[in-house]
Amino acid sequence: MRYISLLRGINVSGQKKIKMTDLKAVFEKMKLQDVETYIQSGNVVFSSPERNAGKLSAALEAGIKKAFGFDVSVIIRNAAEWQKILKSNPFLKRAEVPAKFMFVTLLSETATSAPETALRAYCRSGEEFALKGCELYLIYPNGSGKSKLNLNVIERQLNVTGTARNWNTMLALAEMLQKE
Repeated sequence: MRYISLLRGINVSGQKKIKMTDLKAVFEKMKLQDVETYIQSGNVVFSSPERNAGKLSAALEAGIKKAFGFDVSVIIRNAAEWQKILKSNPFLKRAEVPAKFMFVTLLSETATSAPETALRAYCRSGEEFALKGCELYLIYPNGSGKSKLNLNVIERQLNVTGTARNWNTMLALAEMLQKE
């Protein structure tokens, strides 16, 4: 089965530095196949006979901790889930929104609290979001860097772990999934 794993918070501001060649080696040491990385933010496409993404995630978190000495959350989606995520983006038909301003925060589990009121308070000038299952779709018309609706706020308000990727990265990873 083909998977995408997304590591949370590596290689950001010099924290939790991991070279992608070293990360790839960890995956391969764990007997995962067809391992490919994409950019420096911890995106890894791989194959595994394991059908339980939770087991894979826990094993990868343990392997990364052993190899690099720090905790990193790993969120995994299989190829079918990834395609569903891409098709479910409610903002795709909005031609005025460039892909670089669309993001998806992939959550470790379904949020237990209702996001509308909690997250709406952090939205600024045209920012929008839509929660669908374990994904929070976002538009940051002025870029994500200055937004108050950042990943730490999202995690705290929804009481889940997450990691965000921009739409261009989401599409690039989808292309990588197609390679066998």
